[in-house]
Amino acid sequence: MTRRALLWAGAALCAGLFLADAVAIHEHWLRALDEHMLKAWRRSDARHALIGPPWALKAVVGITTMGAGVTRAPLTIAAVLVLALRGRGQQAALLGGTVAAGAVALPLLKLCFDRPRPDFLWHLVTENSWSFPSGHAMGSMILYPLLGGIAGATRGHGRAVALAGLGVALSLAVGATRVMLGVHWVSDVIGGWLIGAAFLCAALAIATPKDRRRS
Repeated sequence: MTRRALLWAGAALCAGLFLADAVAIHEHWLRALDEHMLKAWRRSDARHALIGPPWALKAVVGITTMGAGVTRAPLTIAAVLVLALRGRGQQAALLGGTVAAGAVALPLLKLCFDRPRPDFLWHLVTENSWSFPSGHAMGSMILYPLLGGIAGATRGHGRAVALAGLGVALSLAVGATRVMLGVHWVSDVIGGWLIGAAFLCAALAIATPKDRRRS
């Protein structure tokens, strides 16, 4: 199987798992897990406070900010401009186009599923949109692995993979903070990661040249 076919298979798998997550949410199969994961990060004597030292909340908010649109949008624009100025137009188009596609799809997905946010714990940051899927998780899973891979591409395959892996790790951390802050169910975050990964794999598949060799 070619690299392009593998990427399309990965995109289809992630999209299928996203739909399975949505069905599980609709049927309330994940309700107990969702509630348990929300409570796990809060002090039993003060549901408005995170477990851990006093600075924990500031650290969590700092990480979650990395997934916010107000952070991702200017970072994407800056990266696209730098790539374009360095003559890497295809990579600039790949990055900008994939991030833009995700940004357009996100509000449509939220309207489609119109899931309310958790309401039995204090929200430690303010959010007003629908809950599923998590935009922070989805946007981070699209941007940071792609940005890392592009940044390392000129220094060899190993460096590109390592930086893309760091991007995935950052996306996972961002998603976890959404649950810690009480503004998303864990199933929202999982859905965001999955659909973000589907967009990422599909974009890479489109950008990968077809294998013209004959068997």
